Amino acid sequence: RSGARRSARRVLVVEKKWLDLILAGRKTLEIRGSSTSKRGQIHLAESQAGGKLMGRARLVNCFSISPKTFKQHHKHHCVPSWAMVPYQKPHARVLEDAERYEKPFE
Repeated sequence: RSGARRSARRVLVVEKKWLDLILAGRKTLEIRGSSTSKRGQIHLAESQAGGKLMGRARLVNCFSISPKTFKQHHKHHCVPSWAMVPYQKPHARVLEDAERYEKPFE
């Protein structure tokens, strides 16, 4: 675990239903309200889980998303409808190589 702590210094907090899909490899785009230039390993924390880190992934890209591109990328973000996106200028963060930790840690 100490290697995991050193390899990722950023944390993305995600709701459980989406985090489970990310860690299962079924959701590779996480939609957020802003862009990021950060790249590399990130920890994934479950919201409302007391700050516990549940896994990690590589953040490899980020791009703006519109209603048209939202539909095109549906199988990658898994969000059922554009109406569920609460952001004025949404961006999709591209995640690869997601893995769940055997034991969550703080």
